[in-house]
Amino acid sequence: MSLTNKAAQQAVKDELAAKDARIEQLEQQLKDARKAKHTLPAGKKRKSSKTDFIRLIVPDTHGCHIDKKWAAALFGDIEQLDIKQVVHLGDALECGSFLAQHHTLGYVSQVSDKHYTFEDDVSATNSLFDKLQELCPGAEFHYMEGNHEHRIQKYCVTTAKKSGTAYPQKEAEALMRIYGPEHVLHLEKRGIHYYQQGKQYMGLPLMAMIKLGACHFAHGLSCGLHAAKKHLDVVGGSIVYGHTHRMDSFHSKTIANGNIGAWSPGCGCILQPLWMNQNFTTWTQGFGVQLVGSDGSFLHINVPVIKGKSLLTLLTEKLN
Repeated sequence: MSLTNKAAQQAVKDELAAKDARIEQLEQQLKDARKAKHTLPAGKKRKSSKTDFIRLIVPDTHGCHIDKKWAAALFGDIEQLDIKQVVHLGDALECGSFLAQHHTLGYVSQVSDKHYTFEDDVSATNSLFDKLQELCPGAEFHYMEGNHEHRIQKYCVTTAKKSGTAYPQKEAEALMRIYGPEHVLHLEKRGIHYYQQGKQYMGLPLMAMIKLGACHFAHGLSCGLHAAKKHLDVVGGSIVYGHTHRMDSFHSKTIANGNIGAWSPGCGCILQPLWMNQNFTTWTQGFGVQLVGSDGSFLHINVPVIKGKSLLTLLTEKLN
């Protein structure tokens, strides 16, 4: 055998030996890795700040059509929470009967005073606000005008125009001082901030929308199947809305605002009203709770109320 062939064979042997040594080394590293414990960081508990607080979000309740079992569950839950801010998303009043001009009455019971009166509607909503302010003493209250409250302004304007007066605006304003939510619900006396659909607030470009901390609030910009995504697309930031009566959420992330979400807490009214006679609703009952940090960031929780029961107390009782 020539020296050249011997050298080549030796080179192959050396290469194989080196590979075997490398394999043994890797096997030993794997064995050592299995024995070793991966070090994870220790748990870090966030200390609450004096400026942290809890925000309650109340969805559509529709006056005398409020579901009393839902209300009992809500009140039972918030009794255990130190709530500093309350947002009602609108449609606190039903504004049916003569105010619902676009609804044609089709049942004999609907033309009876026992079915609906504006006085009963107002009384039920005042009772709701009375109870909320009793359970949340000193809390800051915000109330979005819904499409049902806006029926009142439409009625006042239409009535003033039909009267033939030379000053329809003044007459409409006078009627609003009689029927308007600010008057019948004593909002100024209660210290409740009211946001009308025809006005802009807090420098936001869209009417009847507010922003508290890092979260926007509106009665509702869409009621379609994918309403949560629609709200997020339009606002480009986190938002809580009502109007749809369906509990829903959608989450995304943007370069400008990071993680954002849209939430609907459902509703607090009866789930199958007469005007939905043969249409089975997909409405769901609930309410929203937000744990708000000192910087305005928040954790949003949609709390379902199913057949008059909420499980939030399982958490709040442990915290207390």
